[in-house]
Amino acid sequence: MTTTTRPNPTDVASSGQNTSLLTRIGRYERMPSVVAAEVGGIAGLAATAYIHLTELSGKFAEVPYLGVGYALLSAACVASIVLIVARYKAGWYLGGATAAATFLGFVLTRTVGLPGSTDDIGNWSETIGIQALVAEGVVVLATALMIIFCFRKGRTAPR
Repeated sequence: MTTTTRPNPTDVASSGQNTSLLTRIGRYERMPSVVAAEVGGIAGLAATAYIHLTELSGKFAEVPYLGVGYALLSAACVASIVLIVARYKAGWYLGGATAAATFLGFVLTRTVGLPGSTDDIGNWSETIGIQALVAEGVVVLATALMIIFCFRKGRTAPR
């Protein structure tokens, strides 16, 4: 009886064969020091998605393109969570970029406003907005820590 073995993704990548983007970006090891960042990142992403989903119907009614943005933001948060749980570095990159962009969006809506959405200019003390900023800040911080202390060392998960 012969058994068929699947090629090692590292061997496939070095041989020039097509590999997925996730394989090329790589995975990381789950060490005790990484678990705290994962918990923080996942909690922050979940909170960000939840906050924006609760505001979704109102945004579609007020400014439809912001409603679409909220829906895409929530989907990106969920995708990031799934990738982080699977230990793909791409989850951190997607989650960190999503949280940073959302943070920037909040600042823009409170300073210069967005097209068709100037009602929140100067409204810095809105409770749900502050909660979202905290959640996004946690994700950005956790992402930065993962990149600095885990990914830069070139550690990848064993295949």
